Amino acid sequence: APWGYIIGAFLEFSVAIGIVLLHFQRSKAELKASNEKMTLAADSAHFGIWKLDVKENRLEWDDWMFRLYGIKQNDFKGVYEAWLAGVHPDDIERSSKEVDLALKGEKDFDTEFRIIKPDGDVRHLKAHGTVSRDSYGDALEMIGINYDITEKIKIENNIRESEEKFRLFFHTSPDSISITRLEDGKYIEINQGFTQTMGYNREDVEGKTSTELNIWKSPDDRKRLLERLIKKGYVENFEAEFLGKDGQIKDGLMSARVQTINNVETIISITRDITDRKRAEKALKENEEQLRSILQTAMDGFWLTDTRGKLLEVNQTYCQMSGFNREELLGMNISDLEAKE
Repeated sequence: APWGYIIGAFLEFSVAIGIVLLHFQRSKAELKASNEKMTLAADSAHFGIWKLDVKENRLEWDDWMFRLYGIKQNDFKGVYEAWLAGVHPDDIERSSKEVDLALKGEKDFDTEFRIIKPDGDVRHLKAHGTVSRDSYGDALEMIGINYDITEKIKIENNIRESEEKFRLFFHTSPDSISITRLEDGKYIEINQGFTQTMGYNREDVEGKTSTELNIWKSPDDRKRLLERLIKKGYVENFEAEFLGKDGQIKDGLMSARVQTINNVETIISITRDITDRKRAEKALKENEEQLRSILQTAMDGFWLTDTRGKLLEVNQTYCQMSGFNREELLGMNISDLEAKE
């Protein structure tokens, strides 16, 4: 009976070992397949994978890490300091500190830094890493990825520069500039030029519409502007009359465009105050009409020519003296009349 028990136990143990080994082999195959999939995904995304053995100070890179840093495998020393050697001098202190904090467990390793490749090319990299620890909580190794974000940084810098230029133009332009929501016409922002021209400050217009403030002298002008904006997306050199905060009429020359800002459709409008110009034009026209009236009733013959002698204006007395009507004379040269005389 004891021997039968021992033999039975041995058989059960052998079967158990066989199951464990089978499971181990299957797990190993699955792990290998999983690693191959991860490697393929990382390679497709141009992700470099690295592993740092903290205790041994041994750094391992995959092929894409060498491509990212522009280093040949034979030139790589495989230690932590070899990575630091490629980091931009201005980013070394911060990057080293972030690695230390991650190893101490004080923060996740999620950072950006610049590198200088052997050919002098400066690239921006993004890095993520996770730390594995022993039972005492001490860091054993750190595994992570690097990938190139240089183009993303360039785009962000271009956007930032563009926004800064717009902000500078917006706040320093003497023209009246406003940003309103297309949906309901409420003001989002105005510049100092708007305040100087119309008399309203930011607090006066915030959350209100031009209709509520009675800014348009003729509501039909606003209606025509919106119709053109909705149809074409922009309007240029649109003349209209506006009412300032003090009630005075302002002549404006407006250009506007529909623009999406932070997922909100807005109208950005720039209006130049042409009140003085319009008044000057009106005064000049009145003076010209007054002068023309005086000349037409003068007893003496009057004519005006350009530098080449072409008749630009004549009065009625001169028409009678020359025997031609006004339309005929304005197409002639003064030398033609002198020849006929």
